[in-house]
Amino acid sequence: MLSITCQNHNIVKHESKTKPKLDAHNARRLSYPQLKKQLCSNTIKTGIVLSSYYFFNEDFDKGLSMTIGATASTLYMYLLNNYVDKITEKPSNFQLLVPLGTNMLEYIINTSQDQVHLDYLTTFIGFMSYKIAVLTVLFDEVYIMINDYLIEQKIMDADTDETDDMDETD
Repeated sequence: MLSITCQNHNIVKHESKTKPKLDAHNARRLSYPQLKKQLCSNTIKTGIVLSSYYFFNEDFDKGLSMTIGATASTLYMYLLNNYVDKITEKPSNFQLLVPLGTNMLEYIINTSQDQVHLDYLTTFIGFMSYKIAVLTVLFDEVYIMINDYLIEQKIMDADTDETDDMDETD
């Protein structure tokens, strides 16, 4: 098992020879690669839903703005995943350039032509679609935790009832 801790602003890896116990409780949790995949997948799905909504219910310009923002959000999530994977190597924060680059791209498109006028707020909302993806994964994990807690409570209540029945018979 590998754990990483911070000590005096230095990252230290600790490796343990024992393997963690896997039970039904931990088997339902997402592993780190599954979590990354789920976050990227949810970011893409959220971007598609928001872009589709804006294309069908708003004008073309806002739909295009939302698509640009959602694409930037997906790129941001991908770069953030790579940054976290290489945190021990002290990588560069390229993911921080994504919002700046998106804003510059939108500015260039808006000033270079009169046919399409992109909306900055709509692009920003599209960019924030990764936050919705994070919240969906968080809610899924909390739902699993609550279910596990309720199941444990039922088992404990059933055990308590059985011991109470045994005490009454004695």
